[in-house]
Amino acid sequence: MASAGKREVAALAAGWRPHPSSSAANAHFTDHNWQLNLRLWCEQDGVHLCAYVYRLAPAGRLEHISIAKASWRPSEVTEVAVVDWGRRALESWLRQQVLPSVEQ
Repeated sequence: MASAGKREVAALAAGWRPHPSSSAANAHFTDHNWQLNLRLWCEQDGVHLCAYVYRLAPAGRLEHISIAKASWRPSEVTEVAVVDWGRRALESWLRQQVLPSVEQ
């Protein structure tokens, strides 16, 4: 059985290259910029929505800020409704961020 090192050398010789997103430079860039996670799902007790923004804090720890959290029991759930609920949650948060600075 070939060692991992020999397999890597053979793969590189055959033209294999790691995906650019696997690079250390890309990981550093991604870690130091904001990311959005919006999750909307259904359970027997209703629809649940959570939205967070994440970034690597200066101290090197991942921090997250909750920007939306809700649950409710709609009469029906459709693809359009799910996307609309997510859009409305993000729009509500964004309006709260933009309007205070515009009103000053």
